[in-house]
Amino acid sequence: MMISDISLGHFFELAVRCVVASVVIIDPNIVLTTAGAADITGIHLHGSDLFYVAFTPTTFLNALISLATWLPTGPSTIITNGT
Repeated sequence: MMISDISLGHFFELAVRCVVASVVIIDPNIVLTTAGAADITGIHLHGSDLFYVAFTPTTFLNALISLATWLPTGPSTIITNGT
């Protein structure tokens, strides 16, 4: 399972059975810029493409990840920034 913390720009892999969370992606594109704003509003995995939407800033992004390690294989790409 993946969870996020937009205040730090981190994605975590949550190992539910072990109750362990570890940072797998750090993305400065999603760092919270407005106090009290919402977090990541969607995380979707399609093959090794991780898609996610940051509510503030309004940004739709893609990151390629390794399915073995959940680590990114390159930088994230902004698909659209709400403009």
